[in-house]
Amino acid sequence: MPDPNVPAPNEHHLIAFAGCDYLGLSKHPDVIQTIRDALPELGVSTGASRTTTGNHPAYDLLESTASEFFASEAAVLTLDGSLANSAALEGIAAMEEGLDRVVIIDELAHPSLTNAARVSGFRIERYRHRDALHAGELVERTSATSSSVVIVTDAVFAATGVLAPLRTLAEIAERRSAWLVIDDCHGTGTRGSNGRGSLSAESLAISDQVVMTTTLAKGVGVAGGIIGSREELGTAIRSRATAYIATTPIPPALAVGSTTALSLMAHDHARHDRLSRNVKRAHELVTEAGFHPIAAAGPIIAFAADNPDAITAHCRDRGVLVPTIAYPGGPSERYIRLAVNSEHTEDDLKQLAQALRS
Repeated sequence: MPDPNVPAPNEHHLIAFAGCDYLGLSKHPDVIQTIRDALPELGVSTGASRTTTGNHPAYDLLESTASEFFASEAAVLTLDGSLANSAALEGIAAMEEGLDRVVIIDELAHPSLTNAARVSGFRIERYRHRDALHAGELVERTSATSSSVVIVTDAVFAATGVLAPLRTLAEIAERRSAWLVIDDCHGTGTRGSNGRGSLSAESLAISDQVVMTTTLAKGVGVAGGIIGSREELGTAIRSRATAYIATTPIPPALAVGSTTALSLMAHDHARHDRLSRNVKRAHELVTEAGFHPIAAAGPIIAFAADNPDAITAHCRDRGVLVPTIAYPGGPSERYIRLAVNSEHTEDDLKQLAQALRS
């Protein structure tokens, strides 16, 4: 059976309501041009770990730009967002070496968070999805027997777009002197002041207890991962985390592109305004078409349907990509997950509405 998400050979153009390029920066001419300009001199790889001979000023500039953008003392660049999670928890484990360590993790957290906890040597306890009360109960119970407790969650859950109760989790972490590690891969670019993320949106700050990880490949539109933390943890990551030490970094030209993209995010208010308008309108149109998104707002619009593949095929035939996916954490085994970005036009949204209604 043909995959309804893949255009047939004779189809050359679809309006894509898919993916995670929420601000359209992957195709921004300034981002592309800075990468083109950097390639002849910098090449496509440093060919080594940053801790040996693979460092480059482009990485240092990206980290300083990210530190300013996310308001963190330290910003550590990793190969991608998944390795940012591993490096963050490895760094915490190094700081808490010799202690009994446990991670309290949302049961629908991104798989990379569970993997990161496992490889970093943490015992894993799971709390019910977005249930801060249950998380608090587990923290209370485990903190009596464990010397180091880390609460771990996505800020915006990738499959559905729903939000974690970050403020309550931060209060629990502060009360019990626990760490809180927040994966903000889908909040970066979509939430907070000029896309600075979920901590900005929730009036929280990176601190001795609160750590932020994110990707530069979604809302930022290029490549890499970032850990925002206090300087002490940043130092531990750089000196002890194999996910940082034993990896070759992103191509330096892409680091230049990511720096450009972050600078654009910080100043391009119109792009953020367009995303907000498109998100609001898309939710209205999907609801009017008779579907019920899991999240009430945000660019991720996911819903269960009796025959999602048929919906995808139907929309594809009308020039619109509305993908059916089987990504972990969704409302059913296979479900619709469409995504809105700042570069969708009003005509694009109208075509989406017509495809969903017809």
